Amino acid sequence: MSAQQRPAFSHRLHRTTNQPLGLRWPGGNSGSLGSSPSAPSASGRWSARYMRDLPVLGRAQGGDEGNLVMEESAIDWTFRPASLEGVNDAFAVVVTGDSMAPKYAPGDLVYVNPAKQLRKGCFVLVELAGHRGLVKQFDRWDGDMLFLQQYNPFTELTFERAEVLRVLPIIGSMDA
Repeated sequence: MSAQQRPAFSHRLHRTTNQPLGLRWPGGNSGSLGSSPSAPSASGRWSARYMRDLPVLGRAQGGDEGNLVMEESAIDWTFRPASLEGVNDAFAVVVTGDSMAPKYAPGDLVYVNPAKQLRKGCFVLVELAGHRGLVKQFDRWDGDMLFLQQYNPFTELTFERAEVLRVLPIIGSMDA
């Protein structure tokens, strides 16, 4: 294939790790995943689609004795899904524990959108007093009680409102 037939952006994956080997930016400049292109695209805008700009802020336990380790600064950076473009306070968290398997497994990356409304059945990151955190399925608020579902083993968990610092919707995930 000649240079004129090649797309402006070419993306190759390592055959065993399935991780990108490098990027070919418009104009022929190469970079790594963590770098920015040296020039904007033909539209004159930078493409956030290929940049790691979403902070990974910690790890969340999947079990009922959750342990949320949240950092003030990112412990890593990942790609921002299209559904989080323009959401400035969005972030990702790494799941530990298997209480939500098969939905979420240890090592999975979950994407959190604090601006999204809760609804019955959505998956959530729950931050509790005492620096505990959980990844669960939201059932409901009933008065001052939060009701959550856990998959493995299947059980209903309840927490008093005074224990709950925040309940944040998970909008998607990436398998480990």
